[in-house]
This record gives sequence, structure tokens and C-alpha cells, in this order.
Amino acid sequence: MAKNMKYGDLIQFEQIESVIQLLDAGRPDEAKKLVATYVISDDMAERISKLMVPQLSFDESVDHKGVLIVGNYGTGKSHLMSVLSLVAEDAAYAPMIRHPKVAEAVAPIAGRFKVLRIEVGGLQMPLRQIITLQLERFLEKLGVDYTFPTADKELNNKDSFEEMMAAFAEKFPGQGVLLVVDEFLEYLRSANSDLLATIRSEGQLSDATLETLTKVMAAFKAGSKWASRQTAAAAR
Repeated sequence: MAKNMKYGDLIQFEQIESVIQLLDAGRPDEAKKLVATYVISDDMAERISKLMVPQLSFDESVDHKGVLIVGNYGTGKSHLMSVLSLVAEDAAYAPMIRHPKVAEAVAPIAGRFKVLRIEVGGLQMPLRQIITLQLERFLEKLGVDYTFPTADKELNNKDSFEEMMAAFAEKFPGQGVLLVVDEFLEYLRSANSDLLATIRSEGQLSDATLETLTKVMAAFKAGSKWASRQTAAAAR
């Protein structure tokens, strides 16, 4: 029997990052760690497999909507978005997912997207302008030539996004664009009045989700703590 053995010789703990930054997923050295360290409960696996992944699929029978992830600070929103966006971007990350049900569920979307990750917390620019400028820069790096109309000349946001995707499909047939936006509730604190219209056209969110966002915005403007309490319910 070994003598003078210490607990440290038997048990090793990996340091846990208490706060995950979405943009860290763009760094190869961090990407693998983000996927490999994401712990998925059976309940979360069910939500990811049945609620989230189908919205990212290319299955035309699905009535696709934008996905809004809401939760209190430190509950893993950015980590979840990082994992899903990494798998959507590169199929090589799928086998690293620790829950077998999720690893199987993401197979249809793995490697099917070009991914743009952005953070909007603290920005004062209108949401449409943030998204369109970021997308134009993103598309330019991919070699896709597309420019959105300026807000004062835009007649239909949805038409513009369809034109953008048509230009994208010419260069990347069979692939999609996945836009991942973090720190969104922080942005809502100073949001302008046309925000919900922009979200509807760009994210295709359900009426129930838009109603929740309307209440959250009103609560923020009124200085209420309701918005923080509502996050857990909105996530369900």
C-alpha cells in the first residue's frame, strides 16, 4: 500500500469557468473545452432534442421559429448557445457532447451552418442596424456579396433576409446561416420602440414569445424586478 498519499493524488478537479462568454466559442482552443464540459441533465436533453434542434433543422415540415433562451445570470445560457452553435458549425464537435440523446439528436444539423455569434449588451444602436451590419461583415468574409437596404429605404425586412439567403445559397448550397445573439435582455433595458417589429421579421418568433418580450421590456422601463423573476418561466 502506498504511503504518504494525498487526496490530490486520488482526485483531480477541473477548474470550472463560472461565466462563459459566447464569443469564446470562436477560439479553437476554447471550443473543444466548451463542448466537452457542458453537463446536460435528462430534462435539458429532452428540451434540446425536442424543442431546439428541430427549429434548426432543414425539415420543411417544421414551422421554424427563432429560439429565445432566457434565464438568470450564470444559469448556462451562453454555454448552451456555444455548444449548439459549435456543433451546427462543425460536425466534429458532435461526438464530444456528453449526453447520448443530444449527440444523436444534433446529427441532422451538425456542420450544416455558417455561424455568426454576436453580443449586443450595452449597445445603443437600433437592433436592425446591429444585425444587418454584422451580417454584411460576416458575409463579406465568406465571399458573399450582399448589402441590406438602409432602414429609411427598407420596405420589408423579411424580403431582404430572403434575398440575403438567396445570395448565400449561391455560394453555399445546402447550408444555412445561424445567427446567435447573446446579452439580449441587457439590450432590452434600453431598447427602442420598433424592437419587437424587428425581432418578429428577423427571428420569426411565436406570438407567445413576443408577448413575453413585451412584458419584459415594459418591466425594465418601469424599473420592476418582474423581468428577472419571469426568466425561468419564459425559458419553459
